[in-house]
Amino acid sequence: MTKKDIMSRRHFLKGAMVLSGASVLAGGVGPSFANLNALSRNLSFGNLSGYKSLVCIYLAGGNDSVNMIIPRSDSGYATYADVRQDLAVDRDSLLSIDTTSSQDDQFGLHPKLPNLHQLFNQKKLSFISNVGSLVEPTSYDDYMNRRIELPPHLFSHNDQTKQWLRGSLPASQLQGWAGRIADGLQTNANPNGVLPMNISTSSSNAWQIGRETLPYVLARTGAQEYKAFKGASKANQARRATYQKLLEASQDNVFLSEYQGIQKTSLNLSTEVADVLNALPELQTVFPDTKLGDQLKTIARMLKARDSFSMNRQCFFARKNGFDTHANQNEEQAELYEDLDQCLAAFQNALIELGIEDDVVTFTASDFGRSVGTNGDGTDHGWGGHHVIMGTSVKGGEIIGRMPDLSLDGTDTINRGRLLPQFSVDQYAATLAQWYGLDAQGALSVFPHLSNFQTHNLALFS
Repeated sequence: MTKKDIMSRRHFLKGAMVLSGASVLAGGVGPSFANLNALSRNLSFGNLSGYKSLVCIYLAGGNDSVNMIIPRSDSGYATYADVRQDLAVDRDSLLSIDTTSSQDDQFGLHPKLPNLHQLFNQKKLSFISNVGSLVEPTSYDDYMNRRIELPPHLFSHNDQTKQWLRGSLPASQLQGWAGRIADGLQTNANPNGVLPMNISTSSSNAWQIGRETLPYVLARTGAQEYKAFKGASKANQARRATYQKLLEASQDNVFLSEYQGIQKTSLNLSTEVADVLNALPELQTVFPDTKLGDQLKTIARMLKARDSFSMNRQCFFARKNGFDTHANQNEEQAELYEDLDQCLAAFQNALIELGIEDDVVTFTASDFGRSVGTNGDGTDHGWGGHHVIMGTSVKGGEIIGRMPDLSLDGTDTINRGRLLPQFSVDQYAATLAQWYGLDAQGALSVFPHLSNFQTHNLALFS
């Protein structure tokens, strides 16, 4: 097979994930693990003993985190209130937090985040300040004088989502950073694993796609079986038998053969995963009856089933929509934060119930932060933003990094009040990846632009 044929095959497989629709929801997986041994030899890792899991909660649309962590000193709040105007959260309603890290101000959380406030005080949660897509370190003067390479299409939802989920790779590179890790670690970390390393509860996503691995995709409430084959009716069983014959038929065409492989694995896993989950005792933890609550409950159930599938390393993806708050932000953001707060608390309680509180790290990602200034009823597309990282292995009760000056005439904001990121997505992600199992050299392999930055690990963990 020529190099052109291989590339065409990969593009076909990427398309097959979309074309196969329900079959992917039932559990699309990679076409072949044949090249993973070669890949793993090129991806160095540390200690892979025990169980570890990363859970990404993607806040789709661009979270306005300036209203998540708010200055509460006289001078800090005055600056905040001046730029936020009608979007400013009342100072007396803020949930006060104290950190041992060096900060130039005092801070409080949005009043709809009482559970995150409690987890922060219990040192089970921290915030990382002002993260955004960067190719190399970028100062205010560098940006204004165009002295550095910038990520492509800044402030665009689509492009910045790709930058967050793939790391700062060229647009021609289609693999996400969890997918690249799975390519290199699947065989070593999960030698007897039944499932792919990456599992999504919110359709296929750029974060989990590798060169040789694809995510296993669940519906938000669990394994979605093929409706046309479900049940004991003669018609459904006949349809399943006919479909099985089609999947077993010999094919000379490489595309049809690979497509058969995806469909066959998807069909088998949909039944196997459903059987395992249905046999599990119900979780005692109560989750909110929301889309994000359903996703995190399903992830918790999959974590409970980890031994049934012989998994030692897993990455999970959940998504919460609605953060593109150009208008009506005060009301909408309060609802978004209330749900996020309750869902994260329930998920952490489920980890305690399962006895794996030390083994799972949950973190947020988003397209970008939003503008510091208001557009009158909301905020516009920004750049840097603050993020949550949760787990008992996290260095809890901290704001990692320096909180930015929110004044519009300072050097922490650029055009129209967008925060200039302090940390790159690659630094944030590489730190998570090193906790997960990569060593320092492995992190540089997965995140090539990490070498542009002096700090390769942000010391998020105890």
